[in-house]
Amino acid sequence: MAQNRSIYYIHGKPRSFQASLIAGLMRIAGVKKMVERDLKRSFHNKADLPKSFTKKFKVETHIIDHQTIWTISPLKNNTDQTILYVHGGAYIYGVHRQYWSAIEALVLQTNARVIIPDYPLAPENTAIEVNLFMKKIYV
Repeated sequence: MAQNRSIYYIHGKPRSFQASLIAGLMRIAGVKKMVERDLKRSFHNKADLPKSFTKKFKVETHIIDHQTIWTISPLKNNTDQTILYVHGGAYIYGVHRQYWSAIEALVLQTNARVIIPDYPLAPENTAIEVNLFMKKIYV
C-alpha cells in the first residue's frame, strides 16, 4: 500500500489584499509556467565536480545511501578545520556550477576541509529523509 506523503497547510486567516494581488499578477505574467520549466531543466543540469579541482585540491568522494559526498581539502596544508557546506536549492535543486565556485573560494580563503553532500532531493524524498541523511554526514 502506497504511503500518502502529501502535506496540507490551512492558514487560519483569509489571504490579504496584497497577497491576492501578487498571486494574480504572477498568474497573469505566467510565473508558474516559467518556474515549472526552469525546474524541469534544473533536474537534469546538475554540475559535476569540476575537473580542475583534482589539480588544485585533495578530493575524496564517498557514497552514502546512493548519494555522493565530496570532501575538498587544501593540497599542501593539512587542516583541522572542517566546513559542512549544505548547498542551496530548496531541496529540489542539486549542486550547480555556481556552488562549485563558492566552494573553491571557501577552501582557498579558509584553508579548511569542505564537505559537500549531494543530499536527497524532493519530490522523490521527504524532509525527514534528508534530515536522516544529513545526520549520517554530520556524525
